Amino acid sequence: MRLRPIPTRARYRTRRLPLVLLTLLSTIVGLGALASKARPQSQSQSELDTPLATPGGPPGLLKAEPIWLPAPMFVQGKAYLVYELLVTNFQTAPVTLDSLLADGGPMGIFRFEGTDTLKSMVDLPPRYAAAGQELSIEPLQTRLLLFWLPFASERVPPRVMHTIGYSVSSGTSSFGERRRMKAVIEPMPIDYKAAPVIIGPPLRGNNWLAANAPSNTSGHRRAFMVADGQVYFPERFAIDFV
Repeated sequence: MRLRPIPTRARYRTRRLPLVLLTLLSTIVGLGALASKARPQSQSQSELDTPLATPGGPPGLLKAEPIWLPAPMFVQGKAYLVYELLVTNFQTAPVTLDSLLADGGPMGIFRFEGTDTLKSMVDLPPRYAAAGQELSIEPLQTRLLLFWLPFASERVPPRVMHTIGYSVSSGTSSFGERRRMKAVIEPMPIDYKAAPVIIGPPLRGNNWLAANAPSNTSGHRRAFMVADGQVYFPERFAIDFV
């Protein structure tokens, strides 16, 4: 019997076949190894119980956001910015507010320090906490900070930067050393879209007294309500006439 020689192209395919199978097998093995590495490894209970943030951890663990974007209020040739910041403690230990800074650039920089000054800016009704706890914020608790910024003219900055100074205990005991820290909040823009509403005296005649007028310590200033998931301060600028 006479054997016919294999053509050149057929010989080439015959030799390449084992190499193709070998390459395919290597690829499958490699993908399996990658899948095993990507699969999450089991963690011990001690690792799961270890907090990522410890008392006195990195700064910036206070979250602050405005309740609303303030529009300037104009009274007798001067502008005022009246607004609130909602501050939440995401530290793993109580923090104490030490200072507040509202930076409006060349138009006005406002620093608030001292226990009495800061307490007057914190809204903490007695039903929420005992008196004297205004400046202490437990983990995952919040405080409402009330701002009332008077400017020298009717010009206000396009945005205001806030810096909150606070301290947190670095030890486990109540006598542990306290570390001073600060949180710089992203710039808060000022709302210029709405034209100011001009109002005059709502009453006529003599002997009327404008009592409990707008201020940061007025009872109206701290009256808020919650509706549809939003916080409102409908009496920010309320006046009692007697």
